[in-house]
Amino acid sequence: MPGTQSPNAASSAFPLLLLCVPMLVFFYLGLRERLHTGTFILVFSGFCLVLFAAAIDFTERLPELNGIPVFGANDPRRGIYKGFLGGFLGLMGLVLGAWWEIRLTRRKEAEDAKRRRLREAILASMGDVMIVVDRGNRILFLNPAAEKLLGKSSADIVGDDLRKHLPAKEMGKSGVRVILGIRQDKPAKDDPSQGEGRPQQEESDDLVMSMNVTPLQSDDGELSGTVRSLHDVTELAKVNQLKSEYVSTVSHEMRTPLTSIKAYLDLLLDGEVGELNEMQLEALHVMEGSTNRIIDMINNFLDLARIEEGIISFDRKPFVFDSAVSEAIEPLRNQFNEKDIRLKLNLPGRPLWVSGDRARILQVLTNLLSNACKYTPNGGEVGVSVMTDGQKVRVDVTDTGIGIAEEDQPKIFTKFFRASNNEFAGPVPGSGLGLAISKSIVEMHGGEIWFHSNPGSGTTFSFTLPRAGVSGPRA
Repeated sequence: MPGTQSPNAASSAFPLLLLCVPMLVFFYLGLRERLHTGTFILVFSGFCLVLFAAAIDFTERLPELNGIPVFGANDPRRGIYKGFLGGFLGLMGLVLGAWWEIRLTRRKEAEDAKRRRLREAILASMGDVMIVVDRGNRILFLNPAAEKLLGKSSADIVGDDLRKHLPAKEMGKSGVRVILGIRQDKPAKDDPSQGEGRPQQEESDDLVMSMNVTPLQSDDGELSGTVRSLHDVTELAKVNQLKSEYVSTVSHEMRTPLTSIKAYLDLLLDGEVGELNEMQLEALHVMEGSTNRIIDMINNFLDLARIEEGIISFDRKPFVFDSAVSEAIEPLRNQFNEKDIRLKLNLPGRPLWVSGDRARILQVLTNLLSNACKYTPNGGEVGVSVMTDGQKVRVDVTDTGIGIAEEDQPKIFTKFFRASNNEFAGPVPGSGLGLAISKSIVEMHGGEIWFHSNPGSGTTFSFTLPRAGVSGPRA
């Protein structure tokens, strides 16, 4: 009858409907997971092709199926339906496997996104400036603190050369202080509104930043750039400046009475005011030594203040370095003799001419020799070697003293620092400024200074200076 479906047609449609189930399940899961990837489209299209091919093959090979639900052992339809059932279960397995893989992928993507948001939140909350640049010094990333400092958004300057926006010196070195060409705005004193982002009102200061540079490596271990983190130390720089000014003022005030004391001591020791007995002379010599130590300490304070303010000057002239070594040793000879320390000199056979301020180089030599004598026990040895090193003269001051503890070595050139192992040599006088000043003097002459120490067996301090005719940085 018209409109009545034959049993053959119904039974023919059943395997096709069975194959449609995995496809519909997969389509439903895809919609629920909001998948629009190429993989999902490809798999879904594959299901459609399988269904289409199965429909063609089925209708061509078995047009006469009559829909009997129970088959005999030898019935050919039994194998056909068994094959469709196996295909159905296989497709369902593929669907469930794909769904599980999709779930894992989505979960991993969600965790990665969460970690990314956490990193972004941490960078956004940092008060320090952080800028990432590639090997060509082009900006790759900057955090909100960097955007605020520069007054520009990431979108405007990513890809630009960092030096274009931070025209500061020493931008490639770590641990240095740089003064940026950026003004720190301050509100007017009478302005009740101190809102952020107001234009400059009355006064402004340069920002002083302490910078740390960290290498940035790619997945294969290659250097791909650097991370520059800058910390605002403007207020600390102001405090240090005030402290230096105070020390400089006090030192100047103390220098005047000490000059008078020194002058009268010299008169007494020279016999200008009458003859003195042995006990009086001994007392005056003790006073003279203490006065000289105080004067040296004051001079160190003043030198450090001049160095930090950048107002120290050098009288650069060529001079024979050998004579400077002898001149530095002579005032210390009594100290070496009192401790029975052998002094070993290794000087070149021909004169070595050095370009620099002779008085300042003498100051460096005196500091190193004095330290070697102080920290070398009785009966030890101190050696001075002078040699050429290319276009420079190299000096080694070696002792057989107590050495420098490993934990103290990174701080040995820090001002006011005293080594923690100095108690083994007894109380040692000094201000802790000699090595810091020596380092500054050597570097301002275009040289380098370093040391090597084995705790318990001695220390060698080395420095280089440009030979005459080879100019270094001018002070």
